[in-house]
Amino acid sequence: MPPDPTNPPSGAEPAGWSLQHDDDGYVARVPQIRVVGISDLSSIESYAVNRIANSTSHYVRFLNGGDLRFAYSDRGELLELSGHRIRFTISEDGRVDVCSYDGQ
Repeated sequence: MPPDPTNPPSGAEPAGWSLQHDDDGYVARVPQIRVVGISDLSSIESYAVNRIANSTSHYVRFLNGGDLRFAYSDRGELLELSGHRIRFTISEDGRVDVCSYDGQ
C-alpha cells in the first residue's frame, strides 16, 4: 500500500518510495506517476498550463490558498509534483488524486 502523507509510515516504504517531513510539510518520492487528478473541481480557484522547453507545466490554485504544481516532459516523464495545503492519495498503478486540505 502506498504511504499516506497524512499518516506517515513507521516502517519501510515499498521499493522506490520515500516520504520525508520537514517544516514545510511532507515530500514524497514515488517511482511511477502516470495520472494526476483533482478530486473536487469546485475547490479550484484557478488553473494554468504553460509550455516550457520540451515540457508542460500545470499550476492549480485552490480556494483554501493551497496549490499544486506538476510538470511532464514531452517524453511523458514526471519532472515535478509539489503542493501546499493539499491531501493526496497515490494508487499502486501510479494515479495521484489531489484535493485541497485545511488541516482539519
